[in-house]
Amino acid sequence: FDECKTKYLFPVGSGEDEEVEFTDYAPMCFLKLREFFGIDEKEYIKHICDSTWTESTAGKSSALLYFAGNSFVIKTTNSEESKFLRQMMYGYYEHCQAYPLTLIPHFFGHHAIKIPGRR
Repeated sequence: FDECKTKYLFPVGSGEDEEVEFTDYAPMCFLKLREFFGIDEKEYIKHICDSTWTESTAGKSSALLYFAGNSFVIKTTNSEESKFLRQMMYGYYEHCQAYPLTLIPHFFGHHAIKIPGRR
């Protein structure tokens, strides 16, 4: 399964730049899905990186939801949920191609962010 790991210097917490490891899972698959659903790549990155994230309370799964601007909902996942999403990704992609008006949720990216010294 393809993934791309990159390290960035990013202001975290106190505003000081820290090295953050960013993993992008199935980047080409998600790029194609964003294109298919008409999501502009630059706008997607801008919403994820530049938006003020508003946190909601934890749901039944104890996952946190964050709202990046008015366009995207970001859900935290545990390792089992992440593995499941990666396993079903290509079937999901094929389903979306076959049924463009599908009512199942639209996933536009699967990312992991690791900040040294934090969970």
